[in-house]
Amino acid sequence: MWEVKPFKELSLEELYEIYRVRSDVFVEEQKITELDPDENDKIALHVFETDGNRITAYARIFSEQQYVTFGRVLTTV
Repeated sequence: MWEVKPFKELSLEELYEIYRVRSDVFVEEQKITELDPDENDKIALHVFETDGNRITAYARIFSEQQYVTFGRVLTTV
């Protein structure tokens, strides 16, 4: 099921799973050394698909005046 939520509406379980899967993909697999999480999490919309309690796809969305940007895009499948 797809979900779209601002930071304040994420449950603790959802937030934990988001950070877990981002760490798996960006830190462990891609060896990215930037800090994750960051302050942008608080202003982004978090879009994610779950299969049970596991996230299978995720992205952050930012609305900038006349355009939209995406960040931290991943899939686990």
